[in-house]
Amino acid sequence: MEKNRIIIFRIIWVCLCCLGINSLKGKTIALQPVSFEQVYLEEFFWYFQSENQLKHTLPAVWEKFKTDGLWMKRQHPSVLNDVDFYRNIENMAYINFFKKDSVLALKLDSAAALVEHHFSRNIKEGLILKKSQNQSSEWASRAAFYRAAVAHRRATGERRLLDLAERDADYVARKFQKAESFPTPQEAPEWGIALCDLYRLTGKVQYRDMAASWIQTLSSVTLNNDTADAYVYAAMTDVAALTGDTLLLQQIHRHWIELIRRDMRITGGFVSDSSFQKTIAALEWSLRLYLATSDVRCFDVCERIWYNELRSGISVDGMRFARSVKLSSDATAVARDTVSHAFSDAILISTAFSKFANMIYATDGERDVYLTQYVRGAVTIKTDSLQMKLDVMGSMPWAGGFYFTIQTSDKKPQFARFHIRVPDWLGNQFLPGIGGYSYLAIEKPRCRLYVNGIERKIKVKNGYITLEGEWKDGDRINYLFPTPTRRIFRNGDEGCQFVFQRGPFVFCFESPELADGTFKQKVIYPEHVVSTRFVGSFLTGVQIITGNFVNPDSEESVNSNTVDAHSLDNKEGMPFLAFPYYAWGNRPGAEMRVWMPCRHEN
Repeated sequence: MEKNRIIIFRIIWVCLCCLGINSLKGKTIALQPVSFEQVYLEEFFWYFQSENQLKHTLPAVWEKFKTDGLWMKRQHPSVLNDVDFYRNIENMAYINFFKKDSVLALKLDSAAALVEHHFSRNIKEGLILKKSQNQSSEWASRAAFYRAAVAHRRATGERRLLDLAERDADYVARKFQKAESFPTPQEAPEWGIALCDLYRLTGKVQYRDMAASWIQTLSSVTLNNDTADAYVYAAMTDVAALTGDTLLLQQIHRHWIELIRRDMRITGGFVSDSSFQKTIAALEWSLRLYLATSDVRCFDVCERIWYNELRSGISVDGMRFARSVKLSSDATAVARDTVSHAFSDAILISTAFSKFANMIYATDGERDVYLTQYVRGAVTIKTDSLQMKLDVMGSMPWAGGFYFTIQTSDKKPQFARFHIRVPDWLGNQFLPGIGGYSYLAIEKPRCRLYVNGIERKIKVKNGYITLEGEWKDGDRINYLFPTPTRRIFRNGDEGCQFVFQRGPFVFCFESPELADGTFKQKVIYPEHVVSTRFVGSFLTGVQIITGNFVNPDSEESVNSNTVDAHSLDNKEGMPFLAFPYYAWGNRPGAEMRVWMPCRHEN
């Protein structure tokens, strides 16, 4: 597998050289995210996630920095390092913009002041930690600092950190004119995307050029770390998109499809029992590839990661962090203790959540507007050709359907094309064209589309419903759809196991909900009718799925693809309750399963 990865990477690098990446064309990416500064979120699921992080996660991380002595530059080993510190500045900046808090703003200001105070006169040593045992590589620190400075500037409007980042990046551009001096992916996997982020904010072409030069140097580097690989491909996606190299994008796109088909778990994760870093890296890559190609499958993967894998890393109250994540047919939940080595992951996860508002809407810079999530709130769209506001109402992620009302500037009509994403869980193909998993086919869900109360025929192309026309102030678009309970199977699975999914949420089972407290001899007919309801008092409020296991006394074997649900009434056994995967492990010692055995035909 490692040889194949190296070969693929070198093929892409050759394409890079053949396409002349140094002759940059200055083109922009296909889609541009509508910046979180123009987005207001009101939807309660994400509101409570940010509330929990604000009240519990961030204070726990902040206290850990203090007790580890990072700020005092003590010389003993520390759990957290300077990269974690910069990442936490990035996280605090985005969260404070999304949910204003005076205490958090004060801490953010203190952290920024600390960076300014310790920024060395010798620019190459402009790190918080110097010569301490827990210092990260110089290049990894730079990458994290650049991203923190970008976030701080966007969230606060201040240039205090951005000026330092530009000063350092300009120094690097002057000193390291030979690209061979740049870091390896293992030293600083985020180096390339940090430069691209800095370029987008400042418009300084030399930062984009540095990212391109860094990628060129990697032809002789063995990429043997999966996390580094994903970050490198994310940077390659950025550079290729920013330079208009469509052939290179096609190569990267094919490699992304291979990664998803081969390594992605049903919850969106990419490791079986480790940290969340590879999943975060895959999220970075998928987001950038979505913007570069507008491939809706890239966002389907992002949605799966956000709502399932990453959300599982922090307890529902935001106070405890998972030590590891296991996902097999007989996985045992690991209690979310506040353990030392999970703080870095907690910062990464929290930062990924804090960027969510930045990815709900996108435009092509002209008249095309893309809606990827049906989140209650509002967004202001400003492009060269459009200036309008959308007020959005909906019940996602727990229930389907939404509508948005258009407010045009100066009350004048504007021509626009709205592209409404249709997630794969509304169809019968799991990530069409990728494979790995399959949905159990169901009757096509009844969806309806209305424009100003008049029903329109729904036409889905490349995963989007497109509506174009001249829109007046007060026009309303309604898209009504259900959130059916789906059954997902692993392709090529010799046995019969399946997963429940409803909307974006993958569901799991835990032993406390079982009458006998064990999963032994528990089997489900996939075609059996189940019920769902929202329970506000369970795990701080979740949707649950209820049904019955197969009666263990029944010896009849039934084909799960042809069984008539009504004929199973006399075969029903113990009742079950399933709830969203992200809420697992909040009760210590509970056994957990996602994949459930199902009845096979003899």
